[in-house]
Amino acid sequence: MAALTKLLVRILIVASVVFFVVRAVPLDPALAIAGPAAGEQELRQLRILLGLDRPLWEQYLIFLERLAFLDFGESISFGISVGSIIWSSALSTLILAALAVAQGLLIYASLITCYVFLASSRWRPLFSRLVGIVGLAAIAVPSFVAGALFLVIFGAVFSIFPISGPPAAWPDRLAYMVVPSLLLALPGIVSMTQAGLGRVADMLDSDWCQALMVLGFPRGWSGIMRYIVHGVYPLTIAYLGNLMIYVFSGAVVIEIVFTLPGIGETMLSALRRGDYPVVEAVVIVTATFLAFVQWLSVILTQNMSNLPEKERVDRV
Repeated sequence: MAALTKLLVRILIVASVVFFVVRAVPLDPALAIAGPAAGEQELRQLRILLGLDRPLWEQYLIFLERLAFLDFGESISFGISVGSIIWSSALSTLILAALAVAQGLLIYASLITCYVFLASSRWRPLFSRLVGIVGLAAIAVPSFVAGALFLVIFGAVFSIFPISGPPAAWPDRLAYMVVPSLLLALPGIVSMTQAGLGRVADMLDSDWCQALMVLGFPRGWSGIMRYIVHGVYPLTIAYLGNLMIYVFSGAVVIEIVFTLPGIGETMLSALRRGDYPVVEAVVIVTATFLAFVQWLSVILTQNMSNLPEKERVDRV
């Protein structure tokens, strides 16, 4: 209950900060809607219609009242429900994020498995160094630079990847999203893999694993794999939450580079138009989702970490 209360307090703080920061931006929504040719009388009437003539404290109270009922109001620019705008744009971003997390977990599991099977080999230190070098190179290049380079090399030079934008049909668009989602997940993959390999290295050097290695394949190695899975589970869950944060924080840049429709593009467009309700809704929904993911990963990690080591071994 205490953790849930803290989560709600964080969401309230984020929502309040977003409300005041957005209104500090020197952009008049009425002018953005009516255009530069509009007269002062027309702009004044439009501000009254949008509620922008009210004192800031009154606008804030109305904002909190609507937030309590999950009502983000209507878009200033389009005059339709903000919820419908968020849902239509969030679907594409959620699919992109799901692909990124799936690829990240697949790469992570593959590298951990290879490292385990190299446990008694002289290639194990070389494999660890190689993964570290590749990971350092992956995070040294910003995602927008890597995305632009990929578009130039595989799109313009070799014509393998379409550079005219995502296809309209969803099956083709999913194929188009594979590479952007991989670039989006790279920072999280690197940090999660490095932490996972460090944990696995300590487990492989334990007396338990050394005794299982003597049994050989398949009995000994199947026991080692089960032991490793139970051992890295808490760490994996914790870093999976971080991976989600990397993914959603970088989605804006990736969507712009690859011209993907999504929640990031929606927020930037709303900022340019001064559409306060859409900007507030995007930030609040995203922050709430990330806070929930982080809270859930902490709960799952703590539940598994509280198990005594003997009980974990018995589960193997």
